[in-house]
Amino acid sequence: MGPAGLGLLLALASATSAPELWAAPPRSRVAEQAQPRRVRCPWRKRARVGMKVVRPAQLNGGPDLLTATNPAAVTITLPGLTPRQMRELGLRPGGQGLTDLRGWPAEPTSPPHWDQARFRAALGALCPVQVAPRELARYAGWILKYGLAFGVDPALLAATIYQQSRCDARRRTDYGLGLAMINLPMHRTYLRDGWYHFMLPERGKWVSRSVVVNRFPFSRRSLLNPENNIYFAAGILSVLQRQCPAIDGITGSTPHRHSVSHFVWGDRVRDAGSEDRILRDRRRFLEAYHGDLPAARGRHRELALGCPLRGCPRKVTSVVGDDRDGGRRRHNGIDLLSDQGEAVLAVAEGVVVLAGVDLGAQGLRDLVPGRSRLIPATRMGPRGLLVKVRHPGGLLSEYMHLSAYTVRRGQKVTRGQVLGFVGRTGMKESDAHLHLGFVHRGLHVDPMSLLRDHLLHPQKTALGRRRAILQDQRRRQRRGGVAEQKQEIMLPAWADVDGLP
Repeated sequence: MGPAGLGLLLALASATSAPELWAAPPRSRVAEQAQPRRVRCPWRKRARVGMKVVRPAQLNGGPDLLTATNPAAVTITLPGLTPRQMRELGLRPGGQGLTDLRGWPAEPTSPPHWDQARFRAALGALCPVQVAPRELARYAGWILKYGLAFGVDPALLAATIYQQSRCDARRRTDYGLGLAMINLPMHRTYLRDGWYHFMLPERGKWVSRSVVVNRFPFSRRSLLNPENNIYFAAGILSVLQRQCPAIDGITGSTPHRHSVSHFVWGDRVRDAGSEDRILRDRRRFLEAYHGDLPAARGRHRELALGCPLRGCPRKVTSVVGDDRDGGRRRHNGIDLLSDQGEAVLAVAEGVVVLAGVDLGAQGLRDLVPGRSRLIPATRMGPRGLLVKVRHPGGLLSEYMHLSAYTVRRGQKVTRGQVLGFVGRTGMKESDAHLHLGFVHRGLHVDPMSLLRDHLLHPQKTALGRRRAILQDQRRRQRRGGVAEQKQEIMLPAWADVDGLP
């Protein structure tokens, strides 16, 4: 952190006379015991219990640190979040993190200097349209102010707030409160006298450190104030930046790429899927901030193809050939993991040949954008609201399950132009997502082969592999059932076992 950021934070901490940000807390002691019997983590309430050490252990040759390198030396009991809390955060189903983290490219860097007007516009591109422009302006100012003060990337802080609460400052659940969904009991034990206390490994020992967070009271009422919530979220993220990856070794966390995983999970990270969503939204935010159209890394013959969503690469949850309707038909496109209301982009220049609705047995019907709201969801077929675009060379791209669209038939579009927004029209059970399909000369073309560099195959996640195995098992069961049925029908009457003497 530069002198300007440090000075700003010290100015915020008006009631504290600490000489530096990362200082030893008042009346705190450096951990001097060579082999402590119990280490308390900063997310005790989320972890339910502390980390219990049953015998001495060593870390990197040091005699005084605790680690899980020797499983027989350390006993850790961290049940983690309750099922209800996981549902509140959208953490189920689990296993959405990549099994090999090297599949992710390097994350883009943030600009050295931020323009507040562009920052506000980028935050508006993330947050739902229901958030008033005046509120967006206030949120953007506080995110920049406190993110820079605590040394936290403002783009990461903005993405965390969006992913946690969808920019709803009044959100209250069993999990947390306010914009960043901060869990009050988790942190209250470690936030005392205006300091957030935590442990760090230094020179072979666990030492106590703290960060100043005394600008606002840390209470339930305070966290429902958007400025206060952003302030404490930035402070907590700054603590996690210091602790990670030191706490990963002693908590048995699932491999992950960023300390923001601990903001969601606590000490023990159980799945990297939540982290992937926050970092994806950070990429979306930076693309909106810079206003640049990402490079088109897909191709169909001579036609360059871009990503249909911002923040690529994007995870795919279903591919061409997957079962639909209990195996009665096959999927002819791909489903991209996405959030309700995300902007859907044209993958290449072309002409809109259909912008309307699937009416089931009545077929597809063109509708101007405003009239699509008059069609009841119960009358829609499985494709819901959709847009089709004809591109040079005869390639046709299809975007389905939209919540709304902004184009009409005959309109020319360019690559990256907004066609509509992600929704779940036409679906009965699935969460909101984008269905993308390609057709050339009347035949469906696999989007994975055309947009390979923009997408991540489901088989790269543990959840995708489990679903593939279950689908294969169901197919074999159906084939076995059909074979038995045919065999039974072909048997003559006299061969019926029950009819034999």
